[in-house]
Parts: sequence; C-alpha cells; structure tokens
Amino acid sequence: MLAKRGEDVVALVRDTSDTSKLKAIGAELVHGDIRDSSAVERAAEGCRVIYHIAALYRSARHPDQMYHDVNVVGTENVLRAAEIHDIPRVVHCSTV
Repeated sequence: MLAKRGEDVVALVRDTSDTSKLKAIGAELVHGDIRDSSAVERAAEGCRVIYHIAALYRSARHPDQMYHDVNVVGTENVLRAAEIHDIPRVVHCSTV
C-alpha cells in the first residue's frame, strides 16, 4: 500500500526472510534483527514514519525470554530509533 502511494519503503529483514515481495515493490532492505538496536537505528535513518509490525506470537516453541526480547525489547528499540532520528510518528500493530 505504501509503495502504491508513492512512498519510499525501507524494511528491516532477517537474513532468513523471504524478501521477494519487498524486492518486487522496490523496498530498500536493511538486514538485521528487531532485537539489535543498531540494526533498527540503521533501518530508521531517514524515515518519516515507522510502521512496527514485527512480533513473535504464532508458536509456543521458543523460550519465554525470546518472546520478551522480540516483543518488548524490539518495541523499545523501535521507539528509541524514532527518538534518535526525530521521527514524529510510530504506528505499532499488534495481535490481541
């Protein structure tokens, strides 16, 4: 939707992610992990809005700490990157 509106799209992606759809729309890919604050800061640089849609929720096979690190620490990293880069808007999408 963003690309169709003419927006530049930057996506933080893991090395193991299927990025074919992002590449197809011309998104800039920044390889990293939501748990790594420096990767999140690199992805946020130059952005006007951050859409935070990263989460770990579909399975119960991970240690509790992993859920905390992805969902809590990852969100903290996004908010910190927005503050560092003076990004006025963060849209956080979450599951129930």
